[in-house]
Amino acid sequence: MHNAHPVMQQALVAIAPASPLTKYHQALAAMNWQFEFSDDHQQWATGNNMLSRLHKLQRELDPTGEIWLSYPGAHGHGAPQPRVAEVML
Repeated sequence: MHNAHPVMQQALVAIAPASPLTKYHQALAAMNWQFEFSDDHQQWATGNNMLSRLHKLQRELDPTGEIWLSYPGAHGHGAPQPRVAEVML
């Protein structure tokens, strides 16, 4: 792809599947961090489910929580803590 024309490079990037890390960033950016304050139970349940999925992704892709904490809304929502085994390494 390095030798491809710039327009072709952009087209290939546009159709390439997103990496798990890219999807993690996108999900963090799209998260409604205010879901806990909603009077609508459906919005609360959706936000709660999404937060659970984000925590799972964080454990897999962002064990230090550095990416998580780079999103302003994420603060105060179960900010990830490194596991003891990771700290001792």
